[in-house]
Amino acid sequence: MNLDKKRKMTPIRTLQLQAILLAMLLFNAPYVEGAGESPTRAFSTNNNSDQLCGPLAVLKVLQECGREGELISIVQDCETNSAQVGASMLDLSDCLQKRGVSTASIWIGSDMRIEWRHPVILHLHESSENGGHYVVQLPCEERNHARVWFGPGREALISNAELATRRSGAVLLTAPHPIPHPTKAVTQIDSALWKPWVWAAVSLVVIAVHKYFRLFSQSEE
Repeated sequence: MNLDKKRKMTPIRTLQLQAILLAMLLFNAPYVEGAGESPTRAFSTNNNSDQLCGPLAVLKVLQECGREGELISIVQDCETNSAQVGASMLDLSDCLQKRGVSTASIWIGSDMRIEWRHPVILHLHESSENGGHYVVQLPCEERNHARVWFGPGREALISNAELATRRSGAVLLTAPHPIPHPTKAVTQIDSALWKPWVWAAVSLVVIAVHKYFRLFSQSEE
């Protein structure tokens, strides 16, 4: 290959490299943006509809972890601010930590699902008539569904996509041990996985078309 021809091919190689890097960025972007540690944001979420919803969620987590807990004591611990109606996520976290359960707060997007071997407290948009603001997501083997405890005697298996639309984004992970990397507990919902691959495919098509016309124009010269 002579120098002139090599110089003509350089822009194509540069474009290919840029497209590959773009595809890599697009593939990783949803995870970076969809989940992140944000204690301040998550902890500021309050439950304004049902004052017992939060304490009941704490009690359920304790039961699942094999630890003792009394609802009255939990309610008293959650009453940290007399002007506040209901418990905040921070109150729930403090109650659990006080009783030997580790917690970690994260904020996740609507394109994410939770994969965690321990109970998770979720904050929902909806009112208490529809299950309350705080619910507990329990471990589940179903990849596309989540096992959710909405309150005493109310447990259901719902799709990850449906649950994602009902979540506010505030999530409290729990575990019997410290949680060093909380963002590893979340991943993309399967229906959202195609998006980065589409962008990558489009990038490759653009490269192929550009290369074809570039080589065609060179052959005519």
